[in-house]
Amino acid sequence: MQEYMGPDEDWASIVLIRVFQNPTDQDRSEKILVGYVFVKEVTTPVKELDYAPQWKFPGGRVIPRRDTTPQETAKRETREETGIEAPLEDFIFLDGWKQIPEIREYNPPLKHLRSRGPHWKYLYMLDIYECERNWINSSHPSNGNEDPKFFTPEALIDAIKIDDFKADHLELWEKWHSFKNYKKTLGPAL
Repeated sequence: MQEYMGPDEDWASIVLIRVFQNPTDQDRSEKILVGYVFVKEVTTPVKELDYAPQWKFPGGRVIPRRDTTPQETAKRETREETGIEAPLEDFIFLDGWKQIPEIREYNPPLKHLRSRGPHWKYLYMLDIYECERNWINSSHPSNGNEDPKFFTPEALIDAIKIDDFKADHLELWEKWHSFKNYKKTLGPAL
C-alpha cells in the first residue's frame, strides 16, 4: 500500500464518509456508527447521461497546480460534492492502487467521457458526527452535478438490493467497513 507517488503522477481520490452519533458529554471516546454519505451524478439539461447514475463515494481527479497531494484532492472533492468541510488531517488514508481503465467502445461515442490512461486511485476515510451532516448541500454551484445523501445502514441495504450502487465502490465499502460494525461501539481505528 503506497500513499503518494509524486507530483508528476495523475490521480483520483475518493472518500468513505462515516457518520457517527453525536458524542455525549460523559464519554467522547465512544463512537456509534449511524450511517454514511454518498453522492449520485444528476442529469441536467446541459449534460445528458448515457448510463444510469448510481450512488458512490464522493471524489474526483486532481486539479494540477491546485492539489499538491491526493489528500488535498480528497478534501476539495468532499467539500465541492457534499458541502462537508473538514480539516486536511481528518482525511485518513486507507488504500492506493494503480487504476488501469477498461477500454470500451460506445456507439455513438460518448462526448462527455474523458479518455483517461492509467492513474493512481486513493481511498480516504472521513469520520463526522450527525450534527455535521447538516453541512450536506445538494444545491451548491460547485458540487459537480453530484447529489449528496445521508444513508442509514438500512437505506444503504435497500440501495444495494436494487443495484443502485456503483459496483467498485461497493466492493471498497465491503472491504473497509461492512455492517459487522453497525451499531457497535467503535474505537478510533477500523
